[in-house]
Amino acid sequence: MLVQRSSAITVFRLNVLGYGTCMLIAPSVSATAAPAAGMTLLAFAFGWAIGTTMALMTPVSVQLTGIENLKFTSGVIFSTYGLSVIVGPPIAGVLYTAAGNDYAAAFYVAASCLLVSGVVTFGIGSTEAAPATTAAAAAAAAA
Repeated sequence: MLVQRSSAITVFRLNVLGYGTCMLIAPSVSATAAPAAGMTLLAFAFGWAIGTTMALMTPVSVQLTGIENLKFTSGVIFSTYGLSVIVGPPIAGVLYTAAGNDYAAAFYVAASCLLVSGVVTFGIGSTEAAPATTAAAAAAAAA
């Protein structure tokens, strides 16, 4: 396994901060003298960070809430993603209009949300697996 179980949550946290940072610097990169090269590197970094985050979503969920709660946890996570897909674009449109037809404000707000969520993850959970809560798991542990 590429990412050991004990470090999965650490990699997850760093990648959330990584793609928040990519969103934060995106408006600046597009305004540089060589925007194509900068945006290519930024797209690679963003894709790597969000891809790794999505790949680690299930192991981290199990680590924090236990395997028994995986269905519920996955439902909450993907419902939250769905809500952000519905609510995010209209908010970005309002920010675009308010900023005088400039998307930078929308990127900064999105980056701020990602960075705050990345920092918040350092205060929750642990790197140890969640304790088993089912009677079968308790009986197996006692045996």
